[in-house]
Amino acid sequence: MAEHHAQNKAKLISETRRRFETEYVTDKPDKYDPRDVERLQQDDNWVESYLLWRHSIVDETLKMLDESFQWRKEMCVNDLTESSIPRWLLEIGSIYLHGYDKEGNKLFWIRVKYHVKDHKTMLDKKKLIAFWLERYAKRENGKPVTVMFDLSETGINSIDMDFVRFIINCFKVYYPKYLSKMVIFDMPWIMNGDPAEELYFGSTESGEKKTLIVLTNVTKNIVAFKVRTTAPEKYRVKPSNSSCDPGASVDIVVSPHGGLTVSAQDRFLIMAAEMEQSSGTGPAELTQFWKEVPRNKVMEHRLRCHIVESSKPTTLTLKDSAFNMSDKTSEDLYLQLNRLLESNRKLEDQVQRCIWFQQLLLSLTMLLLAFVISFFYLLYS
Repeated sequence: MAEHHAQNKAKLISETRRRFETEYVTDKPDKYDPRDVERLQQDDNWVESYLLWRHSIVDETLKMLDESFQWRKEMCVNDLTESSIPRWLLEIGSIYLHGYDKEGNKLFWIRVKYHVKDHKTMLDKKKLIAFWLERYAKRENGKPVTVMFDLSETGINSIDMDFVRFIINCFKVYYPKYLSKMVIFDMPWIMNGDPAEELYFGSTESGEKKTLIVLTNVTKNIVAFKVRTTAPEKYRVKPSNSSCDPGASVDIVVSPHGGLTVSAQDRFLIMAAEMEQSSGTGPAELTQFWKEVPRNKVMEHRLRCHIVESSKPTTLTLKDSAFNMSDKTSEDLYLQLNRLLESNRKLEDQVQRCIWFQQLLLSLTMLLLAFVISFFYLLYS
């Protein structure tokens, strides 16, 4: 079986080389860098990486090789050195290889905050990506990398999506088989939501049918938001269309209508967008705002519905263990713990605000007392 697989692989590699030479290279020999054409005839692993990416379909592999080789010649990939890249671009640390993940894959860091939209530097940034990937490919032939998109300190509007798409395309076409995974770190969103993924409703038996969504505005502008659901006839959402001041939080209460039951198939969509400082936040202004706001300025967050069954009393025998809880019980405890932690956090915030106001009041009192003493001293002296 293994021998047959090896023979089939060798046959595909040979066919790919022969057809690429006759169908692509012969007619236009100047279309590619001769060093790439020569390497294709000698490096089995390189040919195999393209074949695997195209599921061993030779026709698709040839198209991919054609696109990849044209790009390599256009970018002068084989001639890229550190001196080919502007010094400032290397020194700011915007793109580099450093460290390993848990699987032992090299980490390829992209610090997105340094990649603002600028057509003047786009070519240099692309060359820097090509420089690092080619350097890694020659040193660690065949070993995958994990791409880390570091979005910390990055605003939504400053992300250069064209550059991000170029990086993704590098692993799709130019460097197949080298991508282990992509990790997005500290993705900016204009609102923090709690819960993050699921809305938990009590069962009919428990009677706890309301649930709460807490939105926190993490921007410096007012944020408009609205909540939609796949089953609007089943749920009451208050408020469903409103705004949130910078740094503030809004509690959104979601409850089913009457005796209607919650379904795990139901979904909620939270839409949010930053507003201009001069914009009003009344119902009419919000309606107009949602009509005019560009689609690419709207952030979306989806939530699933989850029904938490009530805990029923159970009788423990000597064979039972109080520590062998079911997954459902563990989940319920986890939810309760999260709610307690959230309540505790809010109480801590309130205590901190109270302490701050007390300190402010004490300072004002001391100033007033000093003023009164000075006044009477001047009056009677």
